[in-house]
Amino acid sequence: MPAAKPPVRNPAASRARTRHVFARLMEGQSTAAIAAAEGLSLRRVQQIVSAELARREANPAEDYVLMQVARLERALDLLGGQIEAGRATSALAFVRTVELLSSSPPARCVSIAWCSANRARLRR
Repeated sequence: MPAAKPPVRNPAASRARTRHVFARLMEGQSTAAIAAAEGLSLRRVQQIVSAELARREANPAEDYVLMQVARLERALDLLGGQIEAGRATSALAFVRTVELLSSSPPARCVSIAWCSANRARLRR
């Protein structure tokens, strides 16, 4: 494992790192993959996400759903490409991902369409 990066003390650099972390989350990367790519510990990535959500005075349950929907949509895109390329073994994962997207979201997030329409809140 590469050496951990030193703490960011510059506010502009800190905001940039937070944007990088959220961009990677929206791309569908796991927190472990983000930690490895950014040279941070898994716990530090979790702290960055938690602090940013608290700073935005966000509803953690809704924002969690929004992030998960974005990750699942990215997974659908990747799996769809694999199916089009002739990898039939990806079909089962594609169906499972569609099922996950169709499952009931939390009470405040009444539909997947609502979640998708409000995903921009995470990009502030």
